[in-house]
Amino acid sequence: MDHKDKTKTQLIKELEASEKRIRDLEGLETRNKEEEETASELLHELKTIFDNLPLGIAYLDENYNMISVNKFFSEFTGMDEDDLIGKACYDTVGEYAGDSEKEGYERICTFCKKNTCFKTRQPTVMERPLKGKIVRVTTIPEFHEDGEIYRFLEIVEDITEMMNMQAETMRAAHLASLGELAAGVAHEINNPANGIINYAQMLANITEKGSRENEIGREIMAEGRRIARIVKSLLSFARDRKEEKKPAQIHVILEETLSMTERLFRKHGAHVSMDVAGDLPLIYANPQQIQQVFLNMLNNARYALNQKYAGTDEEKRLDITGEKTTVEGQSFVRITFLDRGTGIPADVLNQVTDPFFSTKPSGQGTGLGLSISHGILSDHNGRLRFESREGEYTKVIVELPIYKDEDE
Repeated sequence: MDHKDKTKTQLIKELEASEKRIRDLEGLETRNKEEEETASELLHELKTIFDNLPLGIAYLDENYNMISVNKFFSEFTGMDEDDLIGKACYDTVGEYAGDSEKEGYERICTFCKKNTCFKTRQPTVMERPLKGKIVRVTTIPEFHEDGEIYRFLEIVEDITEMMNMQAETMRAAHLASLGELAAGVAHEINNPANGIINYAQMLANITEKGSRENEIGREIMAEGRRIARIVKSLLSFARDRKEEKKPAQIHVILEETLSMTERLFRKHGAHVSMDVAGDLPLIYANPQQIQQVFLNMLNNARYALNQKYAGTDEEKRLDITGEKTTVEGQSFVRITFLDRGTGIPADVLNQVTDPFFSTKPSGQGTGLGLSISHGILSDHNGRLRFESREGEYTKVIVELPIYKDEDE
């Protein structure tokens, strides 16, 4: 049990103990002034705990009507206390809230655990999305003296940050494994690739310049060198991902990343253009992590273009541009990825960096790529922004601070 769970358990016990003391005092037929003051103090103490506990708390009766809520619960739901008290939870914060086709108990949420509490007479715990966050809801049944459940205590915790950390850990482990595989493959390819280049060079040397044989030899060398560049990029991607940052040229990182994917773009009839000047100011970054961000942007753009265009098309293109810019007095290098693919629906545009959220069909995306990219850029004091129109385009904007010595 972690510290937060212990704190929660302790606070619940304090709430229960305070309630019992109040009931004991209220049950006295005769109260003197001192007892009345004690009861008042206890009520004040209970209200202070209830209102200021950094957890959402709601009391519900056996029919799921809300008896009382604290301010944190109101903040979680985005609703005022007056809009919640006396109303059923499924009519206010449930998945069918506002659904005019369902009435009463028909609107009880599919994820509701209160029926389980009625059956098991034990607390239940569940995790679910709520208002763009991920929450853990603990439901605790409370009993009359006759043993019947007469109300529920629900505790709502925001576990979004914890889930983000878990997602990042999973992604890091996956990338570490992928890096090891990439390193192994790169080393295995390197030697035969060099051999192919050497034999092609020999063929070119012994044939007449301009002949078909000479051209073939030079084409083989060109393709061999392209393989060598891909191998170099794979090795760069697979290096030990320490958190160390250093001055880096962003156009170099982009070129190395693009060399790993441009063949796939061409294979599917997509065109990639890059207009990123080599004299852009240096950034202070971990090149492998920034390469990971760019690789994710390229893969997402390629997927969107392939979804919109089955084959080759003039509009099936990704344009990458770079510039120096100033935001709120701070200098950044801005890289923009503009694809003319399927776009992102407006109602989910703000969710694309949420962990486990993906617009791709099941099995074709983990929903972690953009959340990890967002985390990497945040660690670099950078920014990630999106502009999109469904069916037309998506623009992904990556901004990274300029290395301070470059900005002086």
